[in-house]
Amino acid sequence: MPTIQEWLSTFKDATAKTYRSALFNFLDFVNGSPVRTGYATTESKEQYEVIAAEYLKGEDFGKDVEGFVRTLKDTPPKTAQVYIAAIRDWLIYNRVQLSDFDKHQIKKQMPKGGAVSFEAELDHEKIRLILAHADSTWIRAIILMLASSGMRINELLSLTHDDVERKGKCWRVKIQGKNTKTREKRYTFISSEAAAAFQAWERGRPQYLKASRGFCNGKDKSEDDRIFPMSDENVRSAFNGILKKAGIYAQDKDTNRSDLTPHSFRKFFLSQIKIKMPAPVAELLVGHRGYLDDAYSRYGVAQVCELYNKAEAMVTIQAPASLIQIETNFDERMNGYSTVIESLVKENVELKNRVEKVEALLETLKNLESQPEYKEILRRIEQLESRK
Repeated sequence: MPTIQEWLSTFKDATAKTYRSALFNFLDFVNGSPVRTGYATTESKEQYEVIAAEYLKGEDFGKDVEGFVRTLKDTPPKTAQVYIAAIRDWLIYNRVQLSDFDKHQIKKQMPKGGAVSFEAELDHEKIRLILAHADSTWIRAIILMLASSGMRINELLSLTHDDVERKGKCWRVKIQGKNTKTREKRYTFISSEAAAAFQAWERGRPQYLKASRGFCNGKDKSEDDRIFPMSDENVRSAFNGILKKAGIYAQDKDTNRSDLTPHSFRKFFLSQIKIKMPAPVAELLVGHRGYLDDAYSRYGVAQVCELYNKAEAMVTIQAPASLIQIETNFDERMNGYSTVIESLVKENVELKNRVEKVEALLETLKNLESQPEYKEILRRIEQLESRK
């Protein structure tokens, strides 16, 4: 019989952590009392393995899942969906299939609705305020890379130095398929501003690794080849600390979640880059599945790089607002000139066509003048004119 750890090993770290929590909550429910009071320890994980093995000898799994769903009535709908997806996947991994009736009953009991947390929006001014209170090079680099690339936080944290291509007009970041939500590899770019912050972090990274040894139970993190050898929790904790220092930390009153998260930079990037970049290309960079195949076939890397360069000011944080406005006004004026030029070109084409028709007619008349029949017609016309 597969162990819980064997099942969890089939997922990425972030998913495995969420699924572990979901399964442990379910096993607490069927066990009748919680095994852990806080974070799961090695001992409590071993207890869950025993409970799970014993539980799988039973039969009425559908009824248990349905009962567990009822305990989630006050849980945010999306969280409940993830929890049940985790439990069903664990059961399937152990060759347990729920009946259609069970699935129907579970679905009826699921909390209704979508996202219940209110999310605030980021703009250039707010991100500048956040950066002003970011006192470490690694968090500054993460913020600027997220804001200028559209990457998810787990995608960024999975990058190694080999994934960053430092040549040409812009730095290309290659995101491996195993680290994306869609399991499809893709690429994006980071701004010159983010590249500079990245290089500043690189210079300080060895000292960070040396200093962090004492905070990791003596574990040597120097073998971690990721650019940012820290966890998602580290980043979120540091980010919330910055928001508090900046005086802009706020929680959703229903879920107690921060209304600004690392994911907010992804939304900022997409909203800003689309102002100066075709939507399919912007969606390609953030990895939205519906656009990937079409965009990859239509645009080469060099083309996307060129488009990114033209739009880079929109995701450059320290650029003055006046500069961004100047660029926007310039683009608008150029668009206006383009309309005038198109109109002139159209008029020129029409005039050229008319001239060509007149020239063709003159050429026809010239040819007629050499014909005897034409000369005879002209002679008769002259005779008729002379009789008047």
